[in-house]
Amino acid sequence: MTSIERALEFAGTGTALGAMLQPPVTNQAVMNWKRQGWCPPARAKEIAALFPELRLRDLLNPALVEALS
Repeated sequence: MTSIERALEFAGTGTALGAMLQPPVTNQAVMNWKRQGWCPPARAKEIAALFPELRLRDLLNPALVEALS
């Protein structure tokens, strides 16, 4: 299970997760993140702050994490 999937589980739905973010995003955007397994860095930071159980690096694009390592 990816961290995005875990965030969805914690929030309940993609719509609920999107509504928690500022500015809010659509369910379609959240489902796209779920499909790809990661979200944009600014959103990853927000999600990690909402759910401390999740690590920021696990919400990011793996290629970006590797490039910055």
